[in-house]
Amino acid sequence: MSEFMGGPCILAQSEIEKAISKVSSRTPEEIHAVIAALATNSFFEIEVPLRGFTAAADQNDYERLHRAARNAAEWSGAPLRFRIHRAFRNTLLIDSA
Repeated sequence: MSEFMGGPCILAQSEIEKAISKVSSRTPEEIHAVIAALATNSFFEIEVPLRGFTAAADQNDYERLHRAARNAAEWSGAPLRFRIHRAFRNTLLIDSA
């Protein structure tokens, strides 16, 4: 989580992937598994159309939310985005704006 210290609270998936790959050499599949683990453990909330940023209750919920968010991002041309949960922002010196 320290790779996100001092950064923005809202990040595109590509920014998260880049941050994770800087601190460890992982395959794209492993990086996606790390993101999923952080999301299912409430570190990240995923931006879902018409719902805003939403926390995933478990792996199945994350996969459903991620699929909806990815489809919307592809359709609109906007990046798939995540938000760092409010509970972690002060500790990581993250701007809540």
